[in-house]
Amino acid sequence: MNTTTRLLPARTWRIELIGAMVMTLLTGCASSPPVRYYQLQVTETVAADATAQPVILGLGPLNIPGYLDRPQIVTRGTGARLRVNDYERWAEPLQAGIERVVAVNIDNQLAGVAVAVFPYGSLIKPDLRLVGRLIQFDANAAGDAILDVQWALTTVGKTSATRPRRTRYTATAASSSDADAVAAALANTLGQFSRDVANELEQMLLTTPAAPDAP
Repeated sequence: MNTTTRLLPARTWRIELIGAMVMTLLTGCASSPPVRYYQLQVTETVAADATAQPVILGLGPLNIPGYLDRPQIVTRGTGARLRVNDYERWAEPLQAGIERVVAVNIDNQLAGVAVAVFPYGSLIKPDLRLVGRLIQFDANAAGDAILDVQWALTTVGKTSATRPRRTRYTATAASSSDADAVAAALANTLGQFSRDVANELEQMLLTTPAAPDAP
């Protein structure tokens, strides 16, 4: 029995190949999960009554490490492994979000302090500055959110008002795979940090003589 094999023209073969590739790409796009965006939330929500002449705290910069300088939410795996989730992202630059939350937290706790976030322009003259550098700000596979930060309060134009220090804060996320829970736990660590700064500021205001009123 004779068997005849029919070969397709090269042009037809190319068209069918391209069509298959297009269908594969379309199928991949259709099955991709949607990108979700998250924002760090303020934890100190009871606003303090402002005084007539508050001390101005210039906040920032609070610099973040390079591995966090990206829109994707970063979590830790085992060992040195980091997980960068392309579909779970911050709704704003992470450093800006951290500074925003810390500023509002402190402002809500202290009636005698007004917080201006760096860069605050030439019209605002801070009395004190909070500067710092985050060493770690992420959650591990067990759901433990960790903030490791070096920080100091400085008097503008003078030496450091407080000794530079390094502090570590932790909070537990309900689920390490739930980006919303991770964001809430990270915000919790910022709340702890904000309370420490506010307490330090309060002690400084109690021990610093009030400036005389202008004539």
